[in-house]
Amino acid sequence: MGLILILVIINDFNFNFIKYIILLLGIDSIIDGFESFLKKENKRQMLLDFGIAFIWFVVFFISCS
Repeated sequence: MGLILILVIINDFNFNFIKYIILLLGIDSIIDGFESFLKKENKRQMLLDFGIAFIWFVVFFISCS
């Protein structure tokens, strides 16, 4: 979050690139979910990762419109 704040200040509060950071966070959460699935870890953790990814993608699609 600190890095995002610094990037926003450097770019004169231009928020256009932040939506791509949000997209990358969603992809990262999906990867974490698949990793939990393949390691056969707690099912709750896997569902939590996929739920967070869903939230990131919803935020991304809202910011694109």
